[in-house]
Amino acid sequence: AQESLVICIADLDHFKKVNDDHGHECGDSVLKAVASALSGATRGSTVLARWGGEEFLLVDRVHRHEEGASFAERVRQWIAETVRVPVPNGEVRMTMSVGLAHYPFARAFPDLLSWQEVFILADHGLYKAKQSGRNCCFMIRANEEILQAYIHDFGFNAASNLCHQRFSEAVEAGRSGER
Repeated sequence: AQESLVICIADLDHFKKVNDDHGHECGDSVLKAVASALSGATRGSTVLARWGGEEFLLVDRVHRHEEGASFAERVRQWIAETVRVPVPNGEVRMTMSVGLAHYPFARAFPDLLSWQEVFILADHGLYKAKQSGRNCCFMIRANEEILQAYIHDFGFNAASNLCHQRFSEAVEAGRSGER
């Protein structure tokens, strides 16, 4: 199997409410608890970074797209099950939404999108996860058969231009999201 990178962008759900209800000190404790939980839930090979605010970036190598999806789901579930921050009269629990995509995006056409463009797709997946009700993962994935047909009909440059310039049309012309 061909190795690829899974790029995940995770965002804590309703984090502003934690700061509003319990203060920024509690919010900082939640961020530390999440960072610790993410570190515990990932392999040593996983690149893990706070990506600003309440977002985290996770990048790891996988052999199959299913591994990327199960990795993201496992991490999402781990946060929901383990993050507990005590507050007066209870505890704060967190969930997170995760958007993900693989680089190279299309295995048959590894030069179609740059890793930066795949990052944008993962961010779009995060947006779709939030739209889907939060506390879920959403993968933006190439539909290799439709992409192959598009390239056959219109050429690699047309497909590349479509992917580079018009992400929404590109989604219609060969990418499917999976929840």
